[in-house]
Amino acid sequence: MKKFFLILVLVLVSFFALNTLKSEETKTPTSLIISLNQDPAFGFYPMFWGSYGLSEKIALTTYGIFWTQDALAGKNGGLNLLTEIGVGVNFTLLDGALNINPAIGLGNGNFQSGGGRAIVGDNIVPQVGITYTNGDFSVYAASVNWINLRKESKVTNNYDLFEYSVNPMYSYNKYFALGLTYDRFLYIDHTPKEDVTYTSYDWIGPTFKLTFNSGASATFSAGVDFQDYDNKNIADNDKILRDFYRLQVAFPF
Repeated sequence: MKKFFLILVLVLVSFFALNTLKSEETKTPTSLIISLNQDPAFGFYPMFWGSYGLSEKIALTTYGIFWTQDALAGKNGGLNLLTEIGVGVNFTLLDGALNINPAIGLGNGNFQSGGGRAIVGDNIVPQVGITYTNGDFSVYAASVNWINLRKESKVTNNYDLFEYSVNPMYSYNKYFALGLTYDRFLYIDHTPKEDVTYTSYDWIGPTFKLTFNSGASATFSAGVDFQDYDNKNIADNDKILRDFYRLQVAFPF
């Protein structure tokens, strides 16, 4: 029932947004950002974000992620890769200082549906992103939940994934910003006996961002990963501080 409700929300949001766009298409401001990303957890994953203004304070948003890590496709040499796409609504508040963007996505592949054939609706992805800006200071916080939607095979267990992150930044000028990245990713394994939750990563470290006159930007984050210290199945003598790094290059259109 919960998953049916999430699908219904996705359909209703899309229907509402498309009808609103149809009535205001002559004055709809749009934007598109394409980014190239790489880190040790997800590998290489291009993304896009789009926005269609519905009014001064409300915009339809859309996004897509091209997951390219072979582990997300059952190690078939890149076949059946997980493809994620979604829609949302952005609300601009406090004279533009606060933006809240709830969204819902749909993943397609075979990662969370049991490792069999690739399907539409491998997972469903409710999420929310919040941005607050005050002068040169900004903070972005997000929460994403990848929920297995269809159980089509028993080659692998069904999984749920949950991520939350916080990224405060301070812009020293229009070209350079410095901040902090905190990002934690949880893996919920639905085993035949019980649900087992463990930390896939727990990152914290500085973030450096360069912005160019074209509007393009390059962002690099690096630091420590507390994954071992979050998981009880690792002996104390075997726990180490791991490293993390992430590079993102974004191009606005």
